Amino acid sequence: METSSVTPTKQTHVAILTSPGMGHIIPSLELGKSLVSQHNLKVTLFIPTTSKSPESPTLQNNQDGLNVINLPPVDITHLVAGETSLVVGITTIVRESLASLRSIIETSQQIPTVLIIDLFSTDALDIADEFKMSKYMFCTSNMSAYAFLAYLPKIKRVKNSNDLVSRLTELVHVPGCKPIRVGLLADPNTGSYGCMLRHATRFKELSGVLLNTFEDLEQETYRALIDDEIAELIPTPSVYPVGPIIKPTVGPSQNQAIHCLSWLDNQPNGSVLFVSFGSGGSLSSEQVTELAFGLELSQKRFIWVVRNPVDFVLPSSYYLDAGNTKEIDPSDFLPDGFLARTQQVGLVLPNWAPQVEILSHASVGCFLSHCGWNSTLESILNGVPMIPWPLFADQHLNATLLSDDIKVAARTQIPPGKEVIRREEIERMIRLVMEEGDEEGQNLRRRAKELKTSALRAISIGGSSYNSLCQLVEKWNTESDSVQL
Repeated sequence: METSSVTPTKQTHVAILTSPGMGHIIPSLELGKSLVSQHNLKVTLFIPTTSKSPESPTLQNNQDGLNVINLPPVDITHLVAGETSLVVGITTIVRESLASLRSIIETSQQIPTVLIIDLFSTDALDIADEFKMSKYMFCTSNMSAYAFLAYLPKIKRVKNSNDLVSRLTELVHVPGCKPIRVGLLADPNTGSYGCMLRHATRFKELSGVLLNTFEDLEQETYRALIDDEIAELIPTPSVYPVGPIIKPTVGPSQNQAIHCLSWLDNQPNGSVLFVSFGSGGSLSSEQVTELAFGLELSQKRFIWVVRNPVDFVLPSSYYLDAGNTKEIDPSDFLPDGFLARTQQVGLVLPNWAPQVEILSHASVGCFLSHCGWNSTLESILNGVPMIPWPLFADQHLNATLLSDDIKVAARTQIPPGKEVIRREEIERMIRLVMEEGDEEGQNLRRRAKELKTSALRAISIGGSSYNSLCQLVEKWNTESDSVQL
């Protein structure tokens, strides 16, 4: 595989500081792997942790040139209230981990010349200045979300903040982009809004922003962000779409994985609905029951990754503890007789499933998803249409983007999270996407195949995302050489 044209006299060392949560860690890890294997860089990935952070075998299998360091666990219970927002919780964990990060960099045999942070790690920019590192950010959300955040400081100046806080439904007209509803990204009535604003005010310090997306997926927003006139209105550095960067398909290593993939081998092409709400998503008891009956009513084949219902747990605490799941028995909370009645057409998996391997299987025809951006990209890269079921954070914006703009997803007539979605509506959505005779479903499946082709082209040698990353690496290598000289 081709690499950048400029080769430094010594390997360029890039540090990546991710945020806690698998939705941030996995793409950061895969970016690091790509920089090492395709561009011959040295990469250190730093992961902030708490005492409850799950251990992932994926992160322990380091390759030559890639070093994954779990920073010492921090305790933030005395710094945040129990009901704190997800954004505030993540930001606090990162901030409390910076002393360890500084100490490790200071004693490093080769101090990195580049620091890549993520959306919630802007406090680390001070460390980059201290060690004279170039400053970049890797945005693991979609480009529209980034454009909104980059414009946020301007909104703060031109609007009365109290007016903005009081209107969750207000549309923000980001220059050159489609309007974004404030409430799709953050509730201005919580601490998350102020915290995100504080991060956004520091974006102007960056030399560039890597985006886990590709040009063809978000053409309108991309054109806006590279337009010189619009750049004067949105204070953003240069943007580099380098995605989709997702976890690769690997051979299953668990008996459960082998079982579900073998089960898929015996199903007709495109006949299976995959249902999963990501590493940090779960539903209420009532919603789990309605989803079960909706699946049964649809009479479609399915794989459903289930977790214990959570009726009184905040998304922030569940998300940050994702992976620390105990063994469960789905019969304890699924409707009586559901497992027996659906055993010929459905497969219920407790807690976890090999998602990338499932989505890449020919038998899978639709993905009912929480719309985390990683899951969204995995679905797109495998040509699978979606039924969005957002739970929190940027998932609501992702769902709107998928259905209204990209047109690869069918939306429920009842917004998830507003009220319980009943079994009849769930059945309707599944049949719409899965049944061959439905015209809307045919359009979704056709669009999904088009996007798959476009995504694969973007990350192939000579593609837009591949070239974008090569451009950055060449710049880093040149800067690294000048530092060494």
